[in-house]
Amino acid sequence: MKKSINFLMLFSVILAFSVYVTGCKSDDDPVEPAGNKTALNTLITECETLHDAAVEGTSVGFYEEGSKATFQTSIDAAKAVPSSATQAVMDAAKVNLEASKTVFEGKYIQNVSTDGLVAQWLFDGDATDYTGNGNDGVLTVGHEQFGAGMPALTTDRFGNENKAYAFNEGGFINIPYTSALNPANISISLWVNATEVRESNRFMGLQSWNGYKFQLQSANKSFFTAATDDGIYDKDTDPPLEILTWYHLVEW
Repeated sequence: MKKSINFLMLFSVILAFSVYVTGCKSDDDPVEPAGNKTALNTLITECETLHDAAVEGTSVGFYEEGSKATFQTSIDAAKAVPSSATQAVMDAAKVNLEASKTVFEGKYIQNVSTDGLVAQWLFDGDATDYTGNGNDGVLTVGHEQFGAGMPALTTDRFGNENKAYAFNEGGFINIPYTSALNPANISISLWVNATEVRESNRFMGLQSWNGYKFQLQSANKSFFTAATDDGIYDKDTDPPLEILTWYHLVEW
């Protein structure tokens, strides 16, 4: 009888201990504290100021149309983070908003630097060189074998009328030669929208293989070629460009 009593007492102690341990484990789960939202709030204020001062438009000094709405969505997402959120959540929201701010700032339409600029053709109704260097273009009829076409004013990438030129049937813009157009080092920046894939769809050039040329080739990749003291240099892009799409192409 004594052994039975001891066994029952031991069983009772073990059972009570198990219940106690289980209860303590549940009550002692750590709760991650709320983070500090000061840095995120500071960035939100900065972004709201930038957003509110920005004006959308289609010329230098404006932001691209639709960019403010996209930026506002990112700002609203950051503002929606509760003060009770963990520091990790707040830090992630700050990183996301900083990235959105960088993208928005890139939507600002600005003019190119005039430092070392030889020529700039805005095609703002004509082919005038806006640098004042006198490298004005002359609209020229194409050869008969290409259709004897002429460059025609059209809409630019923002939808502004008479702010770009469409080239077809061999029509081109001729720039009188000066040594400044054939420097030892050159960079070319332009906006292009090809309506079809064609072999040797050239943007600009000087004496072709004896100088330099910038074009689209048969696979619709932008292709730059230059004659140098070390031989012919050429380079193309990958992947190919889509037709009926504006691209900013730069070669340097």
